[in-house]
Amino acid sequence: MPKYRILQMDELNALEQDFIKFLAAQGVGASDWKKWQEEDPTKRDAYVTLFSDFVFETLIAKTNFLYFKSPNHHKYIKVLETRFEMIVLSKKGSQDKDDFHSTDVRSQDIQIQKGEKLITSDKNQAVFALFEQGFLPVKKEEEPSVTLLFEQISGNNN
Repeated sequence: MPKYRILQMDELNALEQDFIKFLAAQGVGASDWKKWQEEDPTKRDAYVTLFSDFVFETLIAKTNFLYFKSPNHHKYIKVLETRFEMIVLSKKGSQDKDDFHSTDVRSQDIQIQKGEKLITSDKNQAVFALFEQGFLPVKKEEEPSVTLLFEQISGNNN
């Protein structure tokens, strides 16, 4: 039984080279894999499940921030050991809610909401649940600007 979920076929295809390396690290050769695909779907599925868990565990371990953007809101979550901190930026006062830039948090047109939530269950499962809700991990090269955003908001009394 998977700890998270089984990767979908398009996800597996996108990670094909990683999957091949994973199988090799497990001592599974190409001929074994081909045989299992045809003759032993239980064994095949067990390795796909292991790989799926490996992929999600690796992704979660590297995740420091998550984001979700819509035309109305930009949501950022900082992943800490025992809690999540969240910032929601919304464009206020306008019916025109075109996508906006979240870099100017001091703008009068941006409404800021802050919050935090204690992680009361397994941290990795809690992060995975956010992935399933549509949140994406912030890329490493974008983390400094998101860190700055959290610092700016912490000093903001709005």
